[in-house]
Amino acid sequence: MVMMPHTASNGSLFSHEELFSRMEALSINGVQEVIFPGGDQGAIDHTIGFIKKYNNIPESTMVK
Repeated sequence: MVMMPHTASNGSLFSHEELFSRMEALSINGVQEVIFPGGDQGAIDHTIGFIKKYNNIPESTMVK
């Protein structure tokens, strides 16, 4: 299990593409579980959107 931050060191949110790349690297190294830390509501919404895309969950199920 690995904790993966959703923000860069400068405080900006990682793009979904950057998060996909990080998840791929973790998967290649055998990591099967990832924890995303909390944050402000914008960061949480961004992370939830990424997780839904990563798991192929339709956008229509996204909570706004």
